[in-house]
Amino acid sequence: MSPNKSHWLQKVSSAQNNQELSNIYDNWSQEYDESVLSFGYNPPAVINGLVGRFIQSTDANILDAGVGTGMVGELLSILGYTNLVGIDLSLGMLESARKKQVYQDLRQMVLGQPLDFTDNAFDAVVSAGTFSANHAPPESFDEFMRIVKPQGLIIVAIRVDIASYIDSIRAKINTLEKEGWCQLVEHSKPFQNIPLVSERATIEAFVYRVLCG
Repeated sequence: MSPNKSHWLQKVSSAQNNQELSNIYDNWSQEYDESVLSFGYNPPAVINGLVGRFIQSTDANILDAGVGTGMVGELLSILGYTNLVGIDLSLGMLESARKKQVYQDLRQMVLGQPLDFTDNAFDAVVSAGTFSANHAPPESFDEFMRIVKPQGLIIVAIRVDIASYIDSIRAKINTLEKEGWCQLVEHSKPFQNIPLVSERATIEAFVYRVLCG
């Protein structure tokens, strides 16, 4: 990984808390799209492919959790999806997403904490790059189950090469499945999410159907 490309990745991976992480993303926001595209960053395209496959109605209410600069929403808009809401912990990233003019609403919220949405508010939640160590914790799924309608979908890309993190995510999902909250309907093969800078960073995409509400 070259130093110029790894600078921001190293910063976010070493952040000690949400405030530090938010500050880093605020500072990165202006050049984020250019940076990650130079990494070969591909989760937004994968998430959009899954949305197109599993969510036929372009009127579906979709929450982009960890919206970043709005790369997922920009692609969803091209596909015709119009009812998009985004949340992120970074005000700088939200401002960049706002400039894309594809979201109905953008708000600062932190995954793993209570989300300021009513029960059953969305037909789906999508998340492309937020489920990684020191970002979205396993508890994020508790709120997803609450805010997604029964038979709605959770479509997420999850970092799987960090054993302690993916083990904690799997434990949470296994519990939710056993309690009847959701079921797995699709699971991708592992793929490198930033292949031009790291052979180690590996993602898998998951689609869960919410059963309770």
